[in-house]
Amino acid sequence: IYSLIDGLWLVRKRLVQPMFGKYGFIHGEPIAGKTIIEAAKYTLLRRTSLTADFTVIGSGFIHISENNETVSYVNFTMLLAVNLKGEMIEKDVHGENKWVTYSELMSLDLIPSMCDLINAVKNSEMFFLDLSYDVETSK
Repeated sequence: IYSLIDGLWLVRKRLVQPMFGKYGFIHGEPIAGKTIIEAAKYTLLRRTSLTADFTVIGSGFIHISENNETVSYVNFTMLLAVNLKGEMIEKDVHGENKWVTYSELMSLDLIPSMCDLINAVKNSEMFFLDLSYDVETSK
């Protein structure tokens, strides 16, 4: 879920694996019997206490590995959240939410795919990405 209000980007710091401690957009999973928009509304409300209207703006695949071992493989649909309402909660057991400027966003410890997602959001009305990243870590 991507949202930009008055030049501020809504991001979430992960407090669970994979990518513990890294920042990304709010993400959710499909819910059986619900549309992608209904699932997004549920996820946004549960993780932030905010409500919004949604539009699909992109999709694709993201593969992230560490030391050549898959840690995340995602088939995603990117949604734009607009008309946000409510008082945002800053934290739950899975993550911390915050609004940041573009320069603050680019200085955060981001999930590897974030720069490509941000560029796609900024440069395209509708996009499809097929991305792979290998993050080298010491063992």
